[in-house]
Amino acid sequence: MKHTWKLPMLIALSLCFGSMIIAALLQSSGGSVQVSTLRIGVGDGKIIELLLFRPKTATAANPAPMVITMHGSYNNKEMQDANTIELARRGVVVINMDALGHGNSSNIPDPFSDYWKAMRPFANKDYIDPNTAPTDGMSQVLNWAYHSLNYIDKNRIGIMGHSMGAAMAHSTMMHDIVQNYAGQGPRKVSAVLDVGSNIPMLNYGKPDGTFSEHTFYDINGTDDTADDIILPYTVTWGICASAYDEFAFKFADQPLAINFPKSDSIRKFINMLDNQRLGAGQEVELEKYYTGSINGSGNYGRILYQPKEIHPYNHFSKAATAATIDFFSSAFSGLPKTIEKTSQIWKLKEYVNCAGLAGFFVFAVAFALMMLELPFFGSLKAQGPVLSAPAPQDIKSKAVYWTGIAIGAALPPLLLYQVQGWIGSFGYLPRLPLWGTKFWPFPSPLEIGVWAGAVSVLTVIIFFVSRFIIVGRNGRLFDIQGLRISSLNLCKTILLAITTVAAAYSIVFFARYYFVTDFRIWTFAVKAFSVERLLVALRYPLLFIVFYLGNALVQNCGNCIEGQNERLNILICSLANITGICVLQVIQYTSLFSKGTMPLNPMRTLNVWTLIPILVIATITARVLYKKTGSVYLGAFINTLLYSVIPVANTLAMIH
Repeated sequence: MKHTWKLPMLIALSLCFGSMIIAALLQSSGGSVQVSTLRIGVGDGKIIELLLFRPKTATAANPAPMVITMHGSYNNKEMQDANTIELARRGVVVINMDALGHGNSSNIPDPFSDYWKAMRPFANKDYIDPNTAPTDGMSQVLNWAYHSLNYIDKNRIGIMGHSMGAAMAHSTMMHDIVQNYAGQGPRKVSAVLDVGSNIPMLNYGKPDGTFSEHTFYDINGTDDTADDIILPYTVTWGICASAYDEFAFKFADQPLAINFPKSDSIRKFINMLDNQRLGAGQEVELEKYYTGSINGSGNYGRILYQPKEIHPYNHFSKAATAATIDFFSSAFSGLPKTIEKTSQIWKLKEYVNCAGLAGFFVFAVAFALMMLELPFFGSLKAQGPVLSAPAPQDIKSKAVYWTGIAIGAALPPLLLYQVQGWIGSFGYLPRLPLWGTKFWPFPSPLEIGVWAGAVSVLTVIIFFVSRFIIVGRNGRLFDIQGLRISSLNLCKTILLAITTVAAAYSIVFFARYYFVTDFRIWTFAVKAFSVERLLVALRYPLLFIVFYLGNALVQNCGNCIEGQNERLNILICSLANITGICVLQVIQYTSLFSKGTMPLNPMRTLNVWTLIPILVIATITARVLYKKTGSVYLGAFINTLLYSVIPVANTLAMIH
């Protein structure tokens, strides 16, 4: 018997193991940088996981500058790979951390309102307290590194972040200044880089275009401002603000992101320096390193970068990475190793990681096919020809077929903002997916799961209506081969799905443990997770099974057309799954690039980007296993488990 799994398995394993080996060599600069995973306590039983990149040239006798990086909301530390790799290969010690509630760090503190303050500098005056560190974990990591690492230059410590991470870096900078003024320790931070965020530029967290030129020490924590002690931002500070940021900057005088260099606020940012006096209407020069004293002392820098890109592309951009290299080189008066900022190797690692990502999904299918050859699972294989839907012959049948596909493609974007907005309306900020429950504490997968389930239910109804129109009342309406399964085989199918996903993830954990890497491309990642995350992730199949089972039924028992070229049919089914979302993205980004704003909620637009590759992969997985088993269940169950664990391992968790 021909074993169809052998060649795919060989390809998958080659891609996975080749990926982890080469990626490890690239991120360690050929072994010149030691990369390790650490977990540190930050109080109240909370744990922060971080990646420590230590160039071997950094020693107690030859200390190196250090930079702590933080990702954006719904992301994790690996999203900062570009900055981390490029700084480390230039001799900088880099700490790449998971914020609380993200990656493998502990869930965020309860109540959520305390955490929100950390994301919004000046959101509440009481928050600026020398005794209370921001709740994201960066201040605690900074303090740990400052006192624990004897190979860092304590006069050259920088912090940076993207989006939410930029706000966190700003909060940490403020806390560092206030603590020092209150006599609770030395100044630790000398340089701050904000990437993809306007929040640090706003006063008291109000999105009204007001610029804050200072922080303050509120002695008694009251609303009375008479006793506020004004503290200047005595750090070197850079901003990397995308020209086409989805969230824009919306300053009163220049509401579009692309015009940010012309705004009053960025002029005030430069004019913090004593010797800078940019006048009204004067545009800030991009990538110019402005220097000067503040309040008559010190020498500090200010700089603005504006790469021509969108918000999430900051993670995947040579321009944004070059800005990071340039900024810290200027702030630290040079880096230990001189390499041109345009000489970057991180993107090669991304492509290598992507090869491993492809191998991961190929392995999952090949493993399931291999297991079907075992006697125990052999009863799951189709016992005869696997039936396809009859090809539409007349005009009526063809009209019904294509109308069904068109409606199914249109439903996802039509329901996206309505359903997800309804879920979000239960939370703290309805415009963002910031609502979770004790049972489903990951808000983004919760919104996507409910939305996908609603789409699936309506699509299945359309499927049966179309089937009724074509086959009529002759008893065949619900007589579908792909749905027939015995209780024993259903149990075996569930067991095989669990075994398959566990086997696939064993490769991911092997990569993390032995090579400190994983499989990813841009914002789409398959990464190792904590036991805490796994236990929560296993609740999400209750949401996603509705979508993946319904989708497998429609695509394989309705759209799998008899006599049609299989590759063409899979292409049609894949397009049916993603066309609506793609059209939505085209509408949103056409408006962004032409008008500078998006007509619909940008956060939820960003959150469905990864569904495009996921739905294509899920379609292929379900089809291959349907052809092998004659049943929709195995592919649907594997997809459900995979796409419950993958997003939960990568996003924000909230408990309240």
